[in-house]
Parts: sequence; C-alpha cells; structure tokens
Amino acid sequence: MDYSQRYGRFRAVLHKIRLEARLSQTELAAKLGKPQLFVSRSELGERRIDFLEPWIFVAPATCP
Repeated sequence: MDYSQRYGRFRAVLHKIRLEARLSQTELAAKLGKPQLFVSRSELGERRIDFLEPWIFVAPATCP
C-alpha cells in the first residue's frame, strides 16, 4: 500500500470518528474553533493534516 492509499484510509478513519460521534462538520468545526471549510477540506484531502492534528480532531468527537 502506498502513501496516498494510507493517507486516504487515515482520512476515512477521522471521518468515521466524527460520524460515530454524531457531529456534523459544522459542529466539529465549532468545537475546534475553526470554520466548517477546515473540516471539509481536511476530510477530502484538500488540506493536509499535520502529524499532531489528529488529536485535535478526535478529542472533541470522543469527549462530551
């Protein structure tokens, strides 16, 4: 599996976590203090996710 396939799977996992938390992109963005477009572009791969950012995405989706 090459890097782009792995990155696609990684983005899919982040997307799944958001959906399982029953958060819309807008709701997650509000919790992150970012615009909705930030979440959308990150999930679509239009914006690269930095090494430390997964924690930023996952924490609001998993902590009430």
